[in-house]
Amino acid sequence: MLQDSLHILIALEERVGPLTNTSKTKAETCMDRKIQARLSGESYFRSRAGFATQKEWDVRRVECNICGLDLSANSLANHLATQHNVYRSKVISRDLLVEREWAESG
Repeated sequence: MLQDSLHILIALEERVGPLTNTSKTKAETCMDRKIQARLSGESYFRSRAGFATQKEWDVRRVECNICGLDLSANSLANHLATQHNVYRSKVISRDLLVEREWAESG
């Protein structure tokens, strides 16, 4: 049903407007008259863990696995570097890795 609607919409746009680039068209779902956009992997994981915003995620309390100090998650990397000479690299977004693998395989 959704696919049929898209075909009709594309056919109408081809008659009256600019051409539709279907290879770049992204899907969005509408429920209860509110557009639901796809969340990034990090946002989805955060929301499943009970944190609605990036700020809530950053200020959550974590424990240093070396000395046991309780601190905010946002401060952990700096604490490890300055107190324990442990340097962590940033984690690459899961979405970027999936897109790169898809591009390499296709």
